[in-house]
Amino acid sequence: MKQIITLLVLVLCFTTSSYAINSASHTGDDAVTSITLKKNNTVFAKAKTFVAKTVIKAKQAIDNDELLMLVCAWFIPPLGVYLYEGQEWTNRVTVNLILTLLFFLPGMIHAFYLILGKK
Repeated sequence: MKQIITLLVLVLCFTTSSYAINSASHTGDDAVTSITLKKNNTVFAKAKTFVAKTVIKAKQAIDNDELLMLVCAWFIPPLGVYLYEGQEWTNRVTVNLILTLLFFLPGMIHAFYLILGKK
């Protein structure tokens, strides 16, 4: 679950930092631009440091099989759960298939939770 939250924080950091820089560059006011960027850089520097440390820990903890399951869970969540269950059709795979067909994002979160939850 920590890895999912970290991934969401990473995406949020990079999207909001690029938005802040782009919106500040379009204003044309140098004083406002520098203040906005200074405020954002301190927050984003802390967030990026936290995310970098977490990514390093995650890379050390994840083996190749788990990485394959996570990649499959990102694009086709039921396939990732199916591989995680040892290539057997279980109730978890059925629940994930239903979640994926109805909403997709809950199916992806469920797959990540199952794969990363046993640590």
